[in-house]
Amino acid sequence: MLRDVKTGKIKFAALSNGDKDSIFAMYVAATFGWNTACMLTTSSDAVIAKQATAMNIPLITEQSSGEEIADLYEAVKKAKEQHNITGVIVSSKYEIMNKVCKELQLRMFAPLWQKNPEVILKEMIEMGMEICVRSINSYVLGEQWLGKTMDMNAYAQLMQLHQRIGLEPENAYNSVVLYCPLLFQKKLTITKAEKVMESESKGTYVMEVAV
Repeated sequence: MLRDVKTGKIKFAALSNGDKDSIFAMYVAATFGWNTACMLTTSSDAVIAKQATAMNIPLITEQSSGEEIADLYEAVKKAKEQHNITGVIVSSKYEIMNKVCKELQLRMFAPLWQKNPEVILKEMIEMGMEICVRSINSYVLGEQWLGKTMDMNAYAQLMQLHQRIGLEPENAYNSVVLYCPLLFQKKLTITKAEKVMESESKGTYVMEVAV
């Protein structure tokens, strides 16, 4: 979802919450040779700042006011003013970000739009992304999935659960990226972690990382 692209004349900001889709969208842009000038987030997650450090790019953090559209607008506006961006890379919030980009006269690049998430996940693993399960939202996965590396074995287990009981992997867990080829100059290292289960079906891998 990008119109009137001229290679070499695009300068992007990347909207990110630190998960696999956010980072993979940035990876796709990098394979096209486009420049990601900065990352944007409305999250207070410290891991995102570490990711930006590992990629050696600035991070713009807009503290959440409870008004999502206004927060995203301010974050993108700052990126335009500070880094002279011409577009925004997104992996979610497509309708909202489309409106924000139109208002600020920017392009929107959404490489995962309407793509099969299972196919994309397999591609992420095969190209060398190091993906960690950050939280779970399904009793089917359980505490043992917290902190699990999303490798081909984990992928196969998810696909089996999908076929057997209809588990929707994209809704069953959330992720965080510790390394991505082409983007990260260094891998993130988990220095401290704890598995916290809120209920039988909800849990979080509370972690601290270093670059």
